[in-house]
Amino acid sequence: MKAGQGVRAASHSLHLHGLPSELRHIHWAESLVGPVDISMPGVGMHDLSGAVAIFSHVAWRSRKLAFSPSVGDRRVTTLVEEAPALEAPTPPSHRRNHLLVAGCIYLATSIVLWSHIWILGDPARSTTCACGDAAQQLWWLEWFPQALLHGHNPFYSSALFARFGGINAMSNTSWMLPAAVLSPITLLWGPIASSNVANLLAPVLSGVAAFALASRFMRSFAARTVAGAVFAFSPFVIRNTVLGHLGFTLIAYVPLVLLVGDKLVRRELPAVRAGLLLGGLTVLEFFIGVEVIVFTAFLAMILLAGTAIVRREVLLRAARDIAVAAGVSCGVCAVALSYPLWVAVAGRNHVAGPYWPNAGHTLFGFLQSGEDFNGISRALQAIGYAGPIGPRPDFVGLGILVVLALCAPVIARRRAYAVLAVAASACLLFESAGSRQWHAIPIVSSASQSRLALVAALVLGLMLGMVIDGWLLPARPWLVRLTRSRGRWVGSLAAIASVLVAIVPVASTYSVPFVIRTARVPAWFSRDASDVPSDRPVLVIPFAWEIRDEAMAWQAETGIRFSLVGGWGFIPGSDHSKDEVLSPLASARFLRQVTTQTSSITPLQASRFHALLTAWSPIEVVLVEAVTPVAVSRNIRDMLGSPSSSRDGSLTWIIR
Repeated sequence: MKAGQGVRAASHSLHLHGLPSELRHIHWAESLVGPVDISMPGVGMHDLSGAVAIFSHVAWRSRKLAFSPSVGDRRVTTLVEEAPALEAPTPPSHRRNHLLVAGCIYLATSIVLWSHIWILGDPARSTTCACGDAAQQLWWLEWFPQALLHGHNPFYSSALFARFGGINAMSNTSWMLPAAVLSPITLLWGPIASSNVANLLAPVLSGVAAFALASRFMRSFAARTVAGAVFAFSPFVIRNTVLGHLGFTLIAYVPLVLLVGDKLVRRELPAVRAGLLLGGLTVLEFFIGVEVIVFTAFLAMILLAGTAIVRREVLLRAARDIAVAAGVSCGVCAVALSYPLWVAVAGRNHVAGPYWPNAGHTLFGFLQSGEDFNGISRALQAIGYAGPIGPRPDFVGLGILVVLALCAPVIARRRAYAVLAVAASACLLFESAGSRQWHAIPIVSSASQSRLALVAALVLGLMLGMVIDGWLLPARPWLVRLTRSRGRWVGSLAAIASVLVAIVPVASTYSVPFVIRTARVPAWFSRDASDVPSDRPVLVIPFAWEIRDEAMAWQAETGIRFSLVGGWGFIPGSDHSKDEVLSPLASARFLRQVTTQTSSITPLQASRFHALLTAWSPIEVVLVEAVTPVAVSRNIRDMLGSPSSSRDGSLTWIIR
């Protein structure tokens, strides 16, 4: 570093780069608060811990250190408050440029993953599959703008699960915020186009947010970029992005909350403003995915507990600010979310969790990539992706754990690193071991523990970034001496090796670009659906129930012009409380049986089918021949007789 690039108060005549690192810290402190008494007991001049103690002593005496807080902008971190980097703080314009460049890198990566759509395909017609979970994403992206245009309540819809009570948007992952933002695209080019835009940009936004958080812990641009990439393109995100789980790919909320929390604890941000930011972020995330809020709260509690152990005085000094911010945040959420929360817990057709059976867990599953990550999975095809299955969503790999363990001595901020290590261990073990108590906690019970892999990826990314930063910009005395004697290329090679060992084993399990299909809509939906009266729901065969929900996507792609009998989502079952998966509806299961049965229909089944349709009348039955087995089509004809109309591959019956 050249003379004059340090703190302006420092003497320009003294070349700081020629001083030992310990003396540079003392000189920096003296330039701010005057001469420093370095004769503190137990502090050695040639010990880095001595420099840390000296700096902490000076900071406590001055309490008004004039230094800008960003380690990417050269900040001291909350969890450690160790000696800062000595370069001048990065100007705001440079910080923005760094975020922009990192965003471009993440965007280029996302374009490569989705190149079959954005380079070789049609963004308005190409998708992973207009079926399974991906069909849900299409439907909810279409529902929100249609609800506003036609004056419907966006929190509840009878356009889906007609004759089953409709669907509660707050009991489902309805992605209202992305749907609102993407409404112009949806109305102009359809839900497939808006879904593709969301899938492309979601990891980019998440990566940029993680990059900003990483700037609190590291100085190197490369280190921060890697930290953001590990979070934004983790196996968890890759699996969920191809399945249409936008709530688990647009996850910028996690690093942004930690960023605000870090500034709050360090008292860089007024408590009221921090509370407003946290409350606002939580309100926005509520309309993306509630599970992410649960996991973020879990991670924040672990980090606070770790900080309380390592730097208790930091939390004690900020205790009042934390309490004020928490109160303001809760107040914001109470005001903004009172009605949506009521809809979720007491509104029409709401579901009481848990939504899923208590899934099994694989101990240390995060070390296993999966049996055949390059193979095709029928289960994955059924829920919306025809490409190779890829690694397990919680896969971390042994490589990154080895790197983080062996490279700990190069870390400049060891206390922060230790707290992050505890958080990563807790997340990984809790997600793989499971806990029965988890399903006994209200609201939390609706979140699957296995999805803690989401926050574990962020913590591991930060730790790997700190390792890379430690190699590229050495701060430990032994490493400084090594790079001076051998050259900076030693640290650069070590950083590259760390990245290769940590990331390549995971990245090698990915199959890119993603496999894409061209969505095709049967003619009846685009031609005749708009003529269906509003009081006449449509039963489409194949019957839309659970993951066999192509009709749901066809309905969305043509503007939700009618009410669909069935669908794929969470609705109360026969006990009017738990989800239908846990408490099956007899009528729905019977319909699924007779509309998929290839053997002959019995007289009892035919009688029950007629009785059900009569009870639901008026109702229109539409059979799409192209995707219905011939035997099933024959059975439906036998039960309903000659169709009212037959053209363009669709048979129609009207039951009055």
